[in-house]
Amino acid sequence: MSEDRSSISWRKDYFLKENDFVGGIDPTSSYQAESHTTLSYFCEFDDKETSSRFKKKIKNIRVVAFFNPSLSWLKKDEVSANNMSDLLKHEQGHFDGAEEFARKLQKYLEKEFVGKTITCAGETETERSDSLNKILKKKSHKISADLGVFHRTYDNETNHGRISTTQKEYNKRFDLLREE
Repeated sequence: MSEDRSSISWRKDYFLKENDFVGGIDPTSSYQAESHTTLSYFCEFDDKETSSRFKKKIKNIRVVAFFNPSLSWLKKDEVSANNMSDLLKHEQGHFDGAEEFARKLQKYLEKEFVGKTITCAGETETERSDSLNKILKKKSHKISADLGVFHRTYDNETNHGRISTTQKEYNKRFDLLREE
């Protein structure tokens, strides 16, 4: 199966590889790699439940963690073959951490919105969709911001994967994601 190079959705059976890092390298960075992840949500509506085109009853919300290859980079020339596996495992941790937060956001948005009717502003379907996205984004801001804090904490506590004992503890935590 060919993977879309613009983004890779988190799957328990997928692990990042060297060729997943295709973004431009930051020459000013002292780091050997950078992983860019995002959370996206997708809504399914039950239009039969509402008589107004300005109201949407949310039937389902799905939150997905994505790894963005074009914004992620790896200084392959600076990493020995022996260290590449450890570096990729650390970078996988950023992706796995994004999945943890995707699951938190999923639970939160389900509780807040699924089965509820949301009034959307706008004259066109695009404007109403944008209005709904603004509502969801506002409600999900805290969890999304916490993901950024996680990335910084993860790098600090593991010294970017160099503190192997701490990295192993995170790896155990992330392994649990694949068991759920």
